[in-house]
Amino acid sequence: MEQQRHLQEMTAVRAGERQEAIVAAQKRQQITTKAREARATARVSAGEAGVSGLSVDALINSFTQNEAKALFSITQQAQMNKESRALGIENSIHTSRSNLLRINKPIEKPNYLGAALGGAQTGMSMHTFGKESGFNDYLNKKFS
Repeated sequence: MEQQRHLQEMTAVRAGERQEAIVAAQKRQQITTKAREARATARVSAGEAGVSGLSVDALINSFTQNEAKALFSITQQAQMNKESRALGIENSIHTSRSNLLRINKPIEKPNYLGAALGGAQTGMSMHTFGKESGFNDYLNKKFS
């Protein structure tokens, strides 16, 4: 059951990894599309207004720079998630090994001699207590 639990945990981790990759790809696509649209709008607007030169190039470069920053941020987050997941997997492997070692410990056999000696010792202690307290004399008189 422990091996099955660990397998299910690893399957869930890998499924999460695939889902994160899909989300990251979708975000990259959205950012790239918005940046293209912004650059195209800037070019068309500048052309219609008759503006050209370095100011238009600077505006377009600004859009490109913002796109690159956003894409880098997504890539960096994906890398941090990957490292965190690797540590989680490593921890899960160690936990599973510990669980298997704990589960596979041999069961101690009952110690019949120790139990008998313990019972005898308790009986002797009760006898000594009864003798010292006078309770044994009381019982002997009552049941004789």
